[in-house]
Amino acid sequence: MIDIKNFCMHTIDIENKIFLRKNFTSEKKDFSLYLNTLINEILLNEKGRSYSFVSDTEEVFSCINEILKGGDWEILSEKIASKLNRCEIEKQEKVSGIATLKKGNLIQVIGAKDDKIICVLTKVENDPYIDEDSLDLSSGLPVKKNRVQKSCYIEFDKKTSFMEMILSDSLPKISEYWWSSFLASIPVIESLENTKKAYLAIDDLLKRKIKSKSDTDYWYLRNDINSYFSNKEAFLFNEVVEIFESYKADNEDVKEFLPVFIEELKKLPRTKKFDTQFDLDTKDISARLKRKIVLDPNIELRITGGIADIKEKIIPDKDEKGVFIKIYSKEGYNAFKNE
Repeated sequence: MIDIKNFCMHTIDIENKIFLRKNFTSEKKDFSLYLNTLINEILLNEKGRSYSFVSDTEEVFSCINEILKGGDWEILSEKIASKLNRCEIEKQEKVSGIATLKKGNLIQVIGAKDDKIICVLTKVENDPYIDEDSLDLSSGLPVKKNRVQKSCYIEFDKKTSFMEMILSDSLPKISEYWWSSFLASIPVIESLENTKKAYLAIDDLLKRKIKSKSDTDYWYLRNDINSYFSNKEAFLFNEVVEIFESYKADNEDVKEFLPVFIEELKKLPRTKKFDTQFDLDTKDISARLKRKIVLDPNIELRITGGIADIKEKIIPDKDEKGVFIKIYSKEGYNAFKNE
């Protein structure tokens, strides 16, 4: 359990021009449990990215530092919430007529976990579960999963020195107004490096663990990964895990081994040091996303990226003349058909 020292909540609803701090008259057991569950959900989230503050004089970081030194919680937490409200107003003006920012509750928490001090800033959805005024389980805040719109988890040591900050977003990309305008932070690992580290780690694991068991399954899975990196704008590690969890292996050994493989896959972000949510930048791996297969001394099949439904488009087979591949292609058919 996290020992919660301070917490507060602000409703931010840009569309209806609502910015309201919720005042609590007493501690509530329900809400303490809610906060612990919420923070654990953030910690166990399979997507997130490491950031660092641009400067220790930046408003949000400065306020947090003052709080940790014994500054007035009410005043300083209000300044943090006001900063987010201003940032959301500015963002809404930029996307006016295109999108509307979601109403939500900004929850701020200062607490202790093991030998660390933690600060959590998270924006959650409004749903009828915890009453926003009484903090009893009845209506107001959601207790369902995926309630978190955006989160910021910060750890400090006992001497209040900054250790790390992890941001996440329910959107594929972490919103710029959240990490830049509001928190004034920058990614610890750039997208180009993250992309290269993640791809090489996954590709290497595939080659070491699957290729020796089944060349066919290896190439199908590698194609799925190439397709993901080629076609997505943002990397979400949980989506990559889902690719393997939903894969139907051709080889029985691979089918039995996949659960073990997936557990090894889940360790990669930690062991190979890449984030689990970031914008994809494939410049450094573009050559690896392509593949050349020599079919005959004068015939090559070039795969220039991931192919959706590759099992349905390129089919290996054999007949009395030998082995062959069948490729479903209207353009190819038109090029070779007899007039």
